[in-house]
Parts: sequence; structure tokens; C-alpha cells
Amino acid sequence: MPEPLLPLPPALDQLLVIRRWLELTLARVDERIGAVRAAEEQRARRPPPEPPRWWI
Repeated sequence: MPEPLLPLPPALDQLLVIRRWLELTLARVDERIGAVRAAEEQRARRPPPEPPRWWI
């Protein structure tokens, strides 16, 4: 197995804490992805702005 980028601790309790932190972080990223996708879909549904009625 290749050497990891960051060394991991050998203790099980420390590894479990790191795993939980990663799960929580991934959940936050997934929530943000959903929010951004929803905003993009809403923006795509909006009608384009009307062109100006006058020209310079």
C-alpha cells in the first residue's frame, strides 16, 4: 500500500474521531452542493431580462 499523504494515528479512538469529522465535513459539502444546484436551477428558470427600450 502506498504511503498516505498525511500520516494517520495508530490509535483506534483517534481514527474514529477523524472518520466522524470527515463524515460531518462531507455532509456539509453535500448540503452546499445541493444549495448551489438549486440556485442554478432557479436562475436557469428565470426569464431573460427585457432589452432596453432605448439606445444611445
